[in-house]
Amino acid sequence: MAKTYPAIGPFAPGDILTAATMTNIDTNLENQRVPPMVKCLRSTSDQTGIATGSATNLQWNAEAFDTDTMHDNVTNNDRITFGTAGAYVVTGSARITFGGTLSLAQASIRQTTSGVTTVRVGFYQPQAQSTVVIISMQAVVSAAVNDYVTFTIEALTGATGTISHTAVDQAYFSALWVGQTA
Repeated sequence: MAKTYPAIGPFAPGDILTAATMTNIDTNLENQRVPPMVKCLRSTSDQTGIATGSATNLQWNAEAFDTDTMHDNVTNNDRITFGTAGAYVVTGSARITFGGTLSLAQASIRQTTSGVTTVRVGFYQPQAQSTVVIISMQAVVSAAVNDYVTFTIEALTGATGTISHTAVDQAYFSALWVGQTA
C-alpha cells in the first residue's frame, strides 16, 4: 500500500491546531520513521542462463524486508515497483560465475515509466581471464507510482553465467525512499 505524505501548513499566528492537522503530522512522522524500502534477495537457488549477448533481468525469490509492498517473490519477481512517488536510492549486487573465461560483462539498473525503459546506471566490467565477476551498483531515481526498476546483467564476451545465492555471496536488490521530489 502506498504511503501518503499529506501537506501541512502553512500556519499563521493564532491558528488553532486541529485534529486533522495533527493526524497529518502523525502520518508524515510515521512515514519518515518507516519509509518505503525493500531489500530483495536471491536466496534459495542459483539463477542460471546469464547469456552472452542477451541482457537478463535478475530474479529475486525472497525479501529481507518490504515496508511498501514493492516486490512480489513470484509475480514479476525481477522488479521493484514503486507504490509511493519520490526519490529513491536503488542498489544491487551480484556474484556471477561464468562457465568459461569472461572478458567483458555489462550490468545496469533500468527504470520503466509508462512502458518506456531507461538505463539509470550501467557499466562495463573488463576481466582478465576470469570466471567470476562481482558487480555492485547504485542509482538515485525519481519515481512515479507504478514505475519499476530492474537489475540487468549480460556477458558481452565469454560464456554463460550463473548468479550465486549462497550466504557469503548473496545477491540483493534494494530501494530506499529518501524524499519527495516536488
